[in-house]
Amino acid sequence: MASFVLALFVILISINVIILVERSRRRRMRRLGLPPGSFGLPLVGKTLQLISAFKTENTEPFIDTRVSIIRDHLLVDIDRLIRFNLHTWDGMMRLQDQTKKITFELTVKQLMSFDPGKWTESMRKEYLLLIEGFFSVPLPFFFTTYGRALKARTKVAEVPRLMVRERKERRVRE
Repeated sequence: MASFVLALFVILISINVIILVERSRRRRMRRLGLPPGSFGLPLVGKTLQLISAFKTENTEPFIDTRVSIIRDHLLVDIDRLIRFNLHTWDGMMRLQDQTKKITFELTVKQLMSFDPGKWTESMRKEYLLLIEGFFSVPLPFFFTTYGRALKARTKVAEVPRLMVRERKERRVRE
């Protein structure tokens, strides 16, 4: 009976130590401004886990965890963005344009964690101007497609910079 109590005591102490170490690590990562998640090995990341999973006969656990992450986050965002944009779909519309719009909003949501709004629509228009400039004659005058693309490039690059600065200021205030 005494050995059982001792074993239970050791297990409880071990669990508490693990919880304290994990909390300390998370606080340290937050203080350093690093994103949450598993860091794996530098440059290699989860590649070794992927290779070892495919060397076994059952790769499903490795794949299932990744698929569930996609399903839980990405598909929910896609569904939400489609529902959000449905009210603009009246009369005739081009499916390709709406798909590009939703894809752009989803990319902004995934990369910058911001919901779509008026600023995403204006940024999308600037981004489209930028893309048009890739396929134009490189004459840097303000009235050419290339010139408008250069101007759009500075606007598109400025938005993430402003958002990062705003988030840093918000963190300092909190």
